[in-house]
Amino acid sequence: MDRLHRPTVVPHPRLKEVVLRHLSTAWMQPIRAHTQWAFDQVHATIQSTPHRVILDSGCGTGQSTQRLAQAHPDHWVVGVDRSAHRLAKAGCDEPNAMFVRAELSDFWRLVVSAQWPVEAHHVLYPNPYPKAVHLKKRWHGHPVWPVLLAVGERLTMRTNSCVFAKEWRLALHWSKQADIDCAVLSPDTLKDHAWSAFEHKYAMRGQPLYEVTSRRQPIEPCPQITPSGDLR
Repeated sequence: MDRLHRPTVVPHPRLKEVVLRHLSTAWMQPIRAHTQWAFDQVHATIQSTPHRVILDSGCGTGQSTQRLAQAHPDHWVVGVDRSAHRLAKAGCDEPNAMFVRAELSDFWRLVVSAQWPVEAHHVLYPNPYPKAVHLKKRWHGHPVWPVLLAVGERLTMRTNSCVFAKEWRLALHWSKQADIDCAVLSPDTLKDHAWSAFEHKYAMRGQPLYEVTSRRQPIEPCPQITPSGDLR
């Protein structure tokens, strides 16, 4: 049986309510100044030397950004992380790679507003906010979810959390995205093909990863769901 279909893998009971509510409303939180400044620097480079863009969101120490840059030398590959400590460890010297310290929820809104030509968007998370109480901190439960979906033609998410992967796939389905596909990546496969330090660590522990991919579709206004489960 597909691990994502196991009866024990149960998504959050309020997931659909939360996703549809965010699809129906615009998130208006102000952009933080340090993210605006960082975006402006990278945006200037992309405007001066136009190429297609690959975005590596939550790039950590930059291993995934380096691999993507090597695989796509004719693209700009932009790695974004909120941690200056992690980014300081990035040793990538590929000429088409750029690193940005920024808040992703702000950075994505700036990318969409500036109409960056993002071909592929990678979100390579290990297991963020594993407790059910933190649903709204997971990207598919966050108000920025519709903006995240607007970034890039193709979206790839990887995680070591089966529940996170199943919730992400459901959120994509309710958001009417296209070509949704799921895969379980074995530790043996990942030992030699890990995209990030997190992926290599979990592979060495014998843990599989879950990959969910999709193709962007325009977000249509959705009815909201009330706490009782009724549609508005």
